[in-house]
Amino acid sequence: MAKKSKKPVDDPKSKKAKAKAKQREEEEDEEEEEDDDSEEESSGKQKPKSGVYVGLGAITLVGLITAAVFFYLDTEAHSKPAPVVTVDVIGLNASAPKVAQ
Repeated sequence: MAKKSKKPVDDPKSKKAKAKAKQREEEEDEEEEEDDDSEEESSGKQKPKSGVYVGLGAITLVGLITAAVFFYLDTEAHSKPAPVVTVDVIGLNASAPKVAQ
């Protein structure tokens, strides 16, 4: 006896089920592609956010330049010779009378 192969009957319910299954598979494939892209971004080299560091570096540079200017002005003020101070002390001048001992 030869076996007869049964051909699938075109049932409208089975067509809808197949269409839904195919749509789910396509959505899963799209999600996998998105996941692959996000993995490449996270594992790959990303451009670092340097805005904060550039700002801090600029503030530091301004502070160093300001400190250098004040240091220069301070050393310039101290490099001048000190004024001569004369103090008259009683008893040390030659013209003063000598005290008997």
